[in-house]
Amino acid sequence: MSKKSDTRKKTQNGMPDITHDIWLAGLGVLSSVEEEGSKLYRKFIERGEEIIEKGREFEKKEKIQGISLRLSQAAKAVEEKVQACTEPLGLSSREEIKELNAKIDKLAESLAVLTKKLDK
Repeated sequence: MSKKSDTRKKTQNGMPDITHDIWLAGLGVLSSVEEEGSKLYRKFIERGEEIIEKGREFEKKEKIQGISLRLSQAAKAVEEKVQACTEPLGLSSREEIKELNAKIDKLAESLAVLTKKLDK
């Protein structure tokens, strides 16, 4: 005899077959939920850890951007202070020096062209 038929004979003494089948199905569901629930629980923990790590990375990026902005503002403030100090002394600013260098480069090119023409 199989186990199923043994189980059915026992239930004939106490409960109808369908009631016993429902009871067995309930046990199966409970067992499945327990097994799958553990897997889901572990998966939820892993996803939570991933979210926390992403949050940490985001915070780091925010801090770096904030520091970069503050450094940029500080550099601009220092440059303005230096310019304010050098103007009364008659010293040129960076922009004025860049403009003068560009003009000198153009003059050097023109001079090179004229020199070639004179050599011919």
